[in-house]
Amino acid sequence: MTPVGHTIVGIWIGDIIEKKTDIKSIIFYTIIASLPDFDIIFGFIFFGKAGINIHQLYTHNLPFVLVITLLTYFLSKKNKKITFFVFFALLSHLFLDLFVIDKKPPIGLMLFYPFSSKLFNIPLLMGVNKSSLKALFSIHNLKAVIVEIIILSPLWGYTIYDILKKVKKDEKR
Repeated sequence: MTPVGHTIVGIWIGDIIEKKTDIKSIIFYTIIASLPDFDIIFGFIFFGKAGINIHQLYTHNLPFVLVITLLTYFLSKKNKKITFFVFFALLSHLFLDLFVIDKKPPIGLMLFYPFSSKLFNIPLLMGVNKSSLKALFSIHNLKAVIVEIIILSPLWGYTIYDILKKVKKDEKR
């Protein structure tokens, strides 16, 4: 799934759980929903082009979700709303990525890594080509983004409606 799809779902989850829609919250929702993909950035920084090979290894599994959730719980001084948001946003990232057509071996996600290397994949959605900077900005990836926006439009529509409703309510005060 592209960052666009993860962002739409992250903002939707944040709107439901935290009920905050200010710009700081929306940026926070976006970062957390995309957090598992930060391994791409770190991979390129530390390993160059070969860094793509660590994508989805350490950050696309349930132990990662649990560790980050526990860390959030303690760092947020046991704020349950933020902790629930982080848990469900990270879990949604894994869930969405399960449905992507993965063409680069290993195919799928190792959901229980490092305890198991079993791969899980339900190939329904277009995958993103991340083989080069040129590939990132390809027509194929643009089509993947458009498909995700169409599929996730009910969530996006609900979120925008809810945010506008809250803004209108705040203006009346």
